[in-house]
Amino acid sequence: MTLRSATSLICAALASAASGSAPASSDPVAVILGDGIVDAARLKPYDNALVASQTTTDGRTLIPGIWTDQLRLRDVNGRKLWVRTQTLGYFDGRVTSSVNMFDPATFAPVSNVLVNPDGSKEVWTFSATGAEGRVTDVTGHETVSKVPVKAPSYDFNCCMRSLMPAALPLAVGKTFALPAVPAEGDPEVVLERVRGRERIRAGYRGMIDAWVVDSPVPGGGTVSFWIADTPPYLVHMTLKEVPANKTRAGVHYDQSFDMLGEPGPGN
Repeated sequence: MTLRSATSLICAALASAASGSAPASSDPVAVILGDGIVDAARLKPYDNALVASQTTTDGRTLIPGIWTDQLRLRDVNGRKLWVRTQTLGYFDGRVTSSVNMFDPATFAPVSNVLVNPDGSKEVWTFSATGAEGRVTDVTGHETVSKVPVKAPSYDFNCCMRSLMPAALPLAVGKTFALPAVPAEGDPEVVLERVRGRERIRAGYRGMIDAWVVDSPVPGGGTVSFWIADTPPYLVHMTLKEVPANKTRAGVHYDQSFDMLGEPGPGN
């Protein structure tokens, strides 16, 4: 897996019918980084964990591992930044980890460090003109890659798409068009569409109301997020009909992530 790839492994069970569904979408809201529509100051620190599941077209359910996700406001070289730390631990001992740092007001990306299960590493830094990555392969060889952008853009890799909705003014039927640092095969604009609100089981939190936000995946398929009004925001996520999602044997699967834990009394 590479950070600039079209999809990321670090990127759960629906309980009832929708309590609100999206009418025909209006024209997308064209977001400009720094215009205030995306407001990272809405975010609050959290700790989260979700179990990953894969449902194959031949009827099997696979549980490859656990996704952990933490958000903290930290001092980094004298600057306050949101720092999102994620890991995906596989049952066979492999681990993928990533650390995303971004501006606490605008959500502008600052840096990303990704360590892949094979030990290869990617370190990316961002500016208003694009991204520069230092990629070290399993042999220790480093290459430098640059990704230019036409305007200041957001970084959506390492599942930053799943946090973005929590910083948006969500409303039923709204679609947001967000400028993106393009990954391989990705467009320069990422769409996040608010489908509506649904009642869903959210691990230890029990049954809650959540926003449902859909985002098309480059090459086909959809990633969907169930976003709570309070942290930890992501309580359920699915990737459906994504052509790239196949087992080593070539069998296609849909993927989901469910918040861990059993609800306490009254939940």
